[in-house]
Amino acid sequence: VVNQGDQDRDGQLDSTDCFPTDPAKGRPRDTGTTARFTTKTVFDWSDVGGVGITYNLYRGTIVTPWVYNETCLTKNLPTSQGTDATVPAAGQGFWYESTAQNGASCVGPLGKNSQQVVRPTAPVCP
Repeated sequence: VVNQGDQDRDGQLDSTDCFPTDPAKGRPRDTGTTARFTTKTVFDWSDVGGVGITYNLYRGTIVTPWVYNETCLTKNLPTSQGTDATVPAAGQGFWYESTAQNGASCVGPLGKNSQQVVRPTAPVCP
């Protein structure tokens, strides 16, 4: 008898699995907490590994009170690295986040914030 909650037995429930009958494919994990700028314009994060994985880079503007206001900066990056040479206006700052993607509509989560609360789903990268 097949477990209807996880048909391919890959540890992801069918309701959240982008490929519920293929154990070799699934929703990528989050890109971790290691994201950082390695130069003034180059942003790196954890590589999640896997065949066909690409990455999306998002940028938001820091505001008070905090809100998740990110937009897609770059999509379908082949490596866990993106660039942004934009300088924020005086008195402003940017924040960045990334997601891994497996196929056109299978985007991984944004992970958790510093209080270990799951971040809202990232906006679609057009």
